[in-house]
Amino acid sequence: MSGGERRLSQAAEAYYKRVCTDGARLAPADVPDHERPLVDELVRLSLLEPDTEAGGLVAVDPRLAKIELGAPYYEDALLKLSAARQLPAVVARLSREFHRSVPPGGTTSGVSEIATGRAEVARRLAALTDGCAEELLDLRQRMPDDGGQDVFRRTLANRGPGFRWRTVLRTAARFLPAHRAHAAAVVEAGGEVRTEDHLIEPLLVFDRTTAVIPADLERDPTGRETVALITDPAAVDYLRGVFLTIWEDAHPFVPDADSADATERLKRSILHLLGEGLDQAAIGRELGLAPRTLNKYIALLKSDFDVASLFQLGAAVTRGHW
Repeated sequence: MSGGERRLSQAAEAYYKRVCTDGARLAPADVPDHERPLVDELVRLSLLEPDTEAGGLVAVDPRLAKIELGAPYYEDALLKLSAARQLPAVVARLSREFHRSVPPGGTTSGVSEIATGRAEVARRLAALTDGCAEELLDLRQRMPDDGGQDVFRRTLANRGPGFRWRTVLRTAARFLPAHRAHAAAVVEAGGEVRTEDHLIEPLLVFDRTTAVIPADLERDPTGRETVALITDPAAVDYLRGVFLTIWEDAHPFVPDADSADATERLKRSILHLLGEGLDQAAIGRELGLAPRTLNKYIALLKSDFDVASLFQLGAAVTRGHW
């Protein structure tokens, strides 16, 4: 049954109200043929049900039927959320296909340009940042290095009141001192910070005119950093929409307010992922934690649960002992 077939139609809603007005009972034999589809719809949505003692149909309190009523809406919401989470990965796959046809350092019809090597990438980002006057959207898998932080903060600090800088970081920004310091500095420079629990692909959008995304690393056998600078208006608008979808779903982050229980929240996140069956490497990727950092928190959890191994810790989580 599709979601549309399970929604309450206006005609069925009016019919349900009429049944309630008439004593909340209905004799199927007295229902005219043209009204039977409405009765079937109300039965399907659990708003009418058979009265096993007195016979006929009786109206059901909508609060008891809300699971059936809400099911199609919940399904739609989950589908949209799932699609939003997949957008960055889809964009990355498409960009790799696109840039296979672009020679290193070249362009295709003015749509994009490839920048290769850490120094060249830093130079291009610095130029874009320096010219950014209205809006910067910044999506990161990891915290930029010290030089990258300085360029962004120094250039964007104290811009005019119409300027907006939004940054989405991995969840690890809530727990690790260096990441928290970076987030605090972004806020101090006038930016807004949110965190995302799931894997994300890096994306920068400057003034709705230029987007920067990773290019195919296979293009450079040395593994040097390679990015694509997208200037096509339709492509930039699409990538901006990708960011805004993720931004709406991300969690607002106020560094000072988050500091008190950051460690406990990280431990709970690790336990949750263990309960979902993820191994240690997958947990590290999901939370954006380096192996040494994750090992430290798992050691704390083993001590909390008085167990000796990750397997025992996972078993304790499965039994609900947390």
